[in-house]
Parts: sequence; structure tokens; C-alpha cells
Amino acid sequence: MQDRYSRQVILPNIGEEGQKTLLKSKIAIIGCGALGTVVAKKEIITLLCGRNAIQITPAEPGEISFKLLAERLKQLGEVRFNNFILVFKERDKEISLFKDGRAIIKGTDDEKVARSLYARFVGI
Repeated sequence: MQDRYSRQVILPNIGEEGQKTLLKSKIAIIGCGALGTVVAKKEIITLLCGRNAIQITPAEPGEISFKLLAERLKQLGEVRFNNFILVFKERDKEISLFKDGRAIIKGTDDEKVARSLYARFVGI
């Protein structure tokens, strides 16, 4: 790994594999004053300030079948959808998913929790 990332690579929670993952990611924080201009390379994570929500925009948008996803999710929580958006509620969290894979995860402002919920329920 390059010297530029040496301090991150030595951290046990990151290491070389974690740094490789970070290099493939995009992160953006929007609406937080001067911090709103931070953008990286692939997936975009947007903290929606004051709303206890995070938006995830996948690096490679794709077409999601709401009907198939709704069938899978209805066993886990409340689901409703139309041609444009699918909304899934599970306990105190809500995922609003768009056809291209973008999602707004409500009920958290923790990026790790949002990514975990997206991976668990959307799975793309």
C-alpha cells in the first residue's frame, strides 16, 4: 500500500483489505456547511443533516424489480410500492428505494448502520 495510506493500513479495523475497499468507494456529505463538498470515487453516501437519514447511491445503478423485492421483504416488515418507489419499514427504520438502486435510510445517521441495512434488505 502506498505511503499516503500507511496510517490507515496499520489500524486493525482497516488493514490493507479495508483500504482497498475504501479506495473503491465514494462518500459525500451534503448540507452540512463546508463539509458538503466532499466527494470520492464510487458509491456515494449522503448524510441528510437534521433528518436522521442517509442516502446511498450505488456506484453502478441498475434496474430493481420492486415486485420481487417486495415479495422477499413482506415477510420481514411493512412494504408498499408503486412504479417509482418502494418503501420498507422494519421496527424504527425505513428504507425508501428508487428503481435505480438509490435509497434513503431513515432512522439512523450512522453510515455503517445504513450500509448494513442496505446490504441486508436491498442486497445490491
